[in-house]
Amino acid sequence: MSLSQASRALLERMLPVIERATEDEIRLAVTSEGPSVLRDEPLGLIREGDYSAFFAPFNWINNEADIVIVGVTPGKQQALKALLSFRTVLAAGGSLDEAA
Repeated sequence: MSLSQASRALLERMLPVIERATEDEIRLAVTSEGPSVLRDEPLGLIREGDYSAFFAPFNWINNEADIVIVGVTPGKQQALKALLSFRTVLAAGGSLDEAA
């Protein structure tokens, strides 16, 4: 199990934002249809017209895997679960690798 250098850098940049946010703030940011200060600013990755992408920790690589699935784009439900799990592990004292 490992994180690429690019993934680690992104996670470290997002870490303070996720640690400070409450569960309700994360939930609202991910599920709201309108603008979201948390989602659109610190977690925002790219915006083009009506479309945007925001950060969720899906960067973990299983180096022991026999099969790799490429091209799956997580939705809001998966992003919410990933962000909340990431935050929970960090709050419990887990490492960045464990949280990812």
